[in-house]
Amino acid sequence: MQGRMGCWVRYVVVGLVVLMSAGCASRISTNQQLSGNEGAVVLRFITNEAELHSPVKALFQVNLQRVYPPEDVDIAGLTLARTRAVTHGSAIFSGTLKPGRYKVLSASGVVGGYPYNYSYRFPLGATIDTFEVHKGEVTLLGTVLVQPTQGSRFRLGYLPPDAELMETFERLFPAMAQQTRGRPFHSLEMTPELNQAHADAPKMKRLSYAVNGLWQSDKGDFFAGSRMGKILWKRVSETHWREFDVGSWREVLSVRPYAGGVLAAGEEGLLRHSVDEGKTWVALTPPDGGLIYAIEPMEQNKLLAVVRHGDIWSAYLTDDARLGGWRKVGVLVGEEPAIAALRTVGLAAADAAENALWPPGVVVRGNTVGLMLRDGAFHLLDIATGQVEHLPTKLMMHSLAALPDGTLLLRGQGFGDQPSTLLSADGGRSWNDLWASGVAAFANSQRGFVARKSSLSMTVDTGKTWTLMNGDIPWLPAELRTLTVDRLDGSLVAVLFGGRIFRSVDQGKSWKRER
Repeated sequence: MQGRMGCWVRYVVVGLVVLMSAGCASRISTNQQLSGNEGAVVLRFITNEAELHSPVKALFQVNLQRVYPPEDVDIAGLTLARTRAVTHGSAIFSGTLKPGRYKVLSASGVVGGYPYNYSYRFPLGATIDTFEVHKGEVTLLGTVLVQPTQGSRFRLGYLPPDAELMETFERLFPAMAQQTRGRPFHSLEMTPELNQAHADAPKMKRLSYAVNGLWQSDKGDFFAGSRMGKILWKRVSETHWREFDVGSWREVLSVRPYAGGVLAAGEEGLLRHSVDEGKTWVALTPPDGGLIYAIEPMEQNKLLAVVRHGDIWSAYLTDDARLGGWRKVGVLVGEEPAIAALRTVGLAAADAAENALWPPGVVVRGNTVGLMLRDGAFHLLDIATGQVEHLPTKLMMHSLAALPDGTLLLRGQGFGDQPSTLLSADGGRSWNDLWASGVAAFANSQRGFVARKSSLSMTVDTGKTWTLMNGDIPWLPAELRTLTVDRLDGSLVAVLFGGRIFRSVDQGKSWKRER
């Protein structure tokens, strides 16, 4: 690898245990303090690649080399482990190291399905240089940005330690932050290569193309979040999608119109409000420092937030998000049973499995919050009473959405153990399997579409019959991420992995690119 360009290496291993046998990384825990002969190291890592096979979702450790003193160090002492307690796509790595000089070599991850897993390794050493670890002190390595170019090649960007990363350290590791407060902290040595990577960082933010939480308002405007603190907004009267920077590098998961403006929420308690169409943003007090996965405005400026902190999913309510005053109205679920079982085997195995699974589904209808985990367990919270109903659906969830008429639309592994489309008219208590695989979009419980590979079919009778729509679909079968029906004019909106957006006004016969 030369300069800032390189290629990531992918190889296959058989079995998760084999992959992890190279050494177990040890992350800093919430209540951990430094002993008398070690220092703390924290690094943030963000990739801006296509999301279909996103390596960043599965990264589990950063590999280091000890440069000085050249004594033998156990391999477990040469890695930084990932924590996902308050993040989504961004990877936060941490660990404690003996004093000395170190070099960052690579970041490693694994995606796929047991027993065959694709292992990824991002070589970093040509750009990211050495750093010092001092006993009783903290080393913040900053933020590494990865921008893929062609094939397996990529370009690196870099952000020196900033207030946001310091806030991350204090939020995730409060005991250690309190112990080291007032002491100096250290970072990477700024080489010419690293200075150039720093200069490239703003360009990478402009290239961010992920689309999170696509949502349409009653007026017809579309909103979505993206990586690196960006949001997307398409007005009903406009043909193009606006892109705004909320002034953060944290990923945005949910965007809604709120209190005469726009509200964005996401990683590490990100909650920002703009009343001048994205020109300026005001940071609001979040419910807590967790991952704000979904926000939902209610009557009279009330706001509901669904937050994950570690393995706990909670719902919070405020009378006015601009004033704070959040109160917890219920805990939907604690640790997922599948992940909890893996933790009895080993922390690394649980982390890798969690990284490889689909994200959860969150829907809000009136005073009810629904959370479906990736194993299909569905949890319903009554905001007024705080009561939670747990519904074991025995389904494997890929995506979950609520239609305008209240019907729930689920894409996942159906009752026949094949990917399918299912509808629920009773809030998730029972499901009607349409036996239709593919990416689905429904206007209501009767009229919908399913994209299967390179074809599109339509039903007007809740899946009893399907009509193949003849047209030229401008994407490959694996590229389609989300399909939705515009609630105002019935047109189809398709979001592809990689952020491209297409629209069809003739039921899929022709498509026009909007982004």
